[in-house]
Amino acid sequence: MDLILDLDLNLDLGLDLDLGLDLDLDLDLDPDPDLILDLDLDLNLDLDLDLDLKLNLNLDLEVDLDLNLDLDLDLRLDLDLGLNLDLTLTLTLTLA
Repeated sequence: MDLILDLDLNLDLGLDLDLGLDLDLDLDLDPDPDLILDLDLDLNLDLDLDLDLKLNLNLDLEVDLDLNLDLDLDLRLDLDLGLNLDLTLTLTLTLA
């Protein structure tokens, strides 16, 4: 079997990314080795995804079939023939 596959793929990926980042960092540095880190992260993610998928599939299928057939046929025929024959024979004899 020969399989020819022609694939035309058109992919349009539109990505709109809106990233709102609010970072609040509170750093208290004292001579004391204690470090206070206050991290407030506000993440607003707006994702607009436009996916256009076009698939063009051309399929050319060629099949070479080599068939070897070994057939064992057992045929039994039961024939019941009912024949009713009425025969009327008319014999005409002419003597000269």
